[in-house]
Amino acid sequence: ANAGANEWIGDLLFLAAALCWAIFGLLMRRWQVKPQFGILGIACFSALAYLPVYVLWLPGNLAAASWGAIALQGGYQGVIAALLAGGFYSYAVQKVGASEASMMLALVPAFTAIGAFLILDEAIGLTTIVGIVVVSVGALLGALPPNALARIRALGAR
Repeated sequence: ANAGANEWIGDLLFLAAALCWAIFGLLMRRWQVKPQFGILGIACFSALAYLPVYVLWLPGNLAAASWGAIALQGGYQGVIAALLAGGFYSYAVQKVGASEASMMLALVPAFTAIGAFLILDEAIGLTTIVGIVVVSVGALLGALPPNALARIRALGAR
């Protein structure tokens, strides 16, 4: 009944996570950390920080899960989602810069919605379509070099 009363805490945590990710991207570029070392550091730090908390204090029933299910989740969450995706992001930061790489992250929800529509046959509402278009255009404009934006403005002024 009171679920919305503390919603702002989640919003603040979400903003804090976004800030941490932005700082990570900027520092990766500034310190010229190789992508494989950057993502390895994140994976190890995250595992060391989170696993003890999860196993010792958070509610869950890990003991009831089969070893196969644990291995599947570990492979997907640990290898594919964390190491590969994080490694590709770190590589992109080194090649194109933190701001351009982050622009592409904005497209993840759009691709997720489109994939859910195509693969899972989920409905996409008007709000989602508008969001996909706005975010995609924003990411495209944000990724353009400054002189390209000046040329676009000049074309519009004619």
